[in-house]
Amino acid sequence: MEEIGERLIAEYEALPASFYGMPVRRDGRMSGHRVGVWESGEFYRHFLGSTVGPQTQMEWLNLPDSYLAVAANGCIFKEGSGSFLEVRSRLKAGHPEDVRIKKMVARAANMSQSGQYNLPRSVRRGEYVEAGLALAEFVRHGMVMIYLLNHRYAPFYKWMHRGLGELPILGTTQKLFAQLMDPCPESLFWEQKQELIETICGLISAEWQRQGLIGTTDPFLQNSLDELMKQIQDPQIAVLPWLYG
Repeated sequence: MEEIGERLIAEYEALPASFYGMPVRRDGRMSGHRVGVWESGEFYRHFLGSTVGPQTQMEWLNLPDSYLAVAANGCIFKEGSGSFLEVRSRLKAGHPEDVRIKKMVARAANMSQSGQYNLPRSVRRGEYVEAGLALAEFVRHGMVMIYLLNHRYAPFYKWMHRGLGELPILGTTQKLFAQLMDPCPESLFWEQKQELIETICGLISAEWQRQGLIGTTDPFLQNSLDELMKQIQDPQIAVLPWLYG
């Protein structure tokens, strides 16, 4: 890089905009630097805020899972100094357990608030736009929850549902979430959605118990949040509000 880096960059920037009549993909404001030459430290800095990745529990907690997923996934064809793989290996291990539990608490709080509380209330009032928004919130947080139960980082939302089927723990919920988002109206449309929501919440509660995080299952997720919070050892994270994370 010191010897020929500047010349390489200049030659790269001078490449034509098409090749055999086909337009070349160019980096843009919305592309997230997904094309061209990118120094490895800057790659981590872009997604993780530093060249070495998260160092404290709070740094882990405040990073979006989709950014962690980008940084931890993908093939490495050749490694130079070993510094890139050193960071990658830490990321591959997943969230620290206190962080994982706190993120699950936040997801569950949102799921319970949107799907188990606000959705049926909105339907009873005939506020179907609000009901649809509550349903979307439940699905979004619910799918992230399944990744957390698998010790995985949830990817960007457009790939999240597709990836559920590959997960060993509750990957079968992929079909349940698909049914929740089915737009076909039926006579018992909202009642069926609510049944699916309760099924998903019951499966999550049972998995928490299987992982030793709670003693007894309760399909109303909010009722288990304090018990989950007691599993957190880090004093700074243990006192955070349910929805933080």
